[in-house]
Amino acid sequence: KFYFNRHTGLVKTPHTLFRKPFYLPYEDIVCFGANERNVGSARGGSRVFVSLMVPLKYPKHYRLTKPTFYVGGFNREWDSLQYATAMTFMDTSIPLGTHLYQSIEHYFKIDKDITEKHGFPEELKP
Repeated sequence: KFYFNRHTGLVKTPHTLFRKPFYLPYEDIVCFGANERNVGSARGGSRVFVSLMVPLKYPKHYRLTKPTFYVGGFNREWDSLQYATAMTFMDTSIPLGTHLYQSIEHYFKIDKDITEKHGFPEELKP
């Protein structure tokens, strides 16, 4: 999961088994599509379009392998729309709509994330 924190302007990258998460400014993330993920099945396989989120700047200990993050497996329009929405949300010069404030307050009050399966993220609590 990526955590976009509008107050600090930083994005927390997801962690994996061998990679710890790190923070970077939202301007330093680029999203592009790639038709490269192979999906195997008993009847053969196919290639699925995925989006890659690649940081332009990253910590020194990743100098040999540039960290890339696979996002989704949807069509191109959904991925580009999702990325554009996240970048618009992070831009503090653009005010948020009132419906978004109401939605955030609702999930904060019930202490759940958007899927309502886990608690509200600690990184986003004031």
